[in-house]
Amino acid sequence: GILPKFRYLSAWFCPFAHRATLALEHHSGRVEYEWVEALGWERRDDEQNVTGSGHEWWYHWKSPELKRACPGALVPTLIHPVCLL
Repeated sequence: GILPKFRYLSAWFCPFAHRATLALEHHSGRVEYEWVEALGWERRDDEQNVTGSGHEWWYHWKSPELKRACPGALVPTLIHPVCLL
């Protein structure tokens, strides 16, 4: 039959997510998932002088989907297909 497809909210730099990825890949014949990069870093201009130096700064962003699925915005997070309806 057709396997339900989970949404897998992850982050490339998270060791906990790496372990979950290994487990998902190990069971890939029984579990299907779509990888979603849900945390990240982006360089922004320091328009509000956050750094105190006027130089750019790095902003840690969290996807809105992650914040909805897990109020603590923690990865890894699996979203069951029924919850996607």
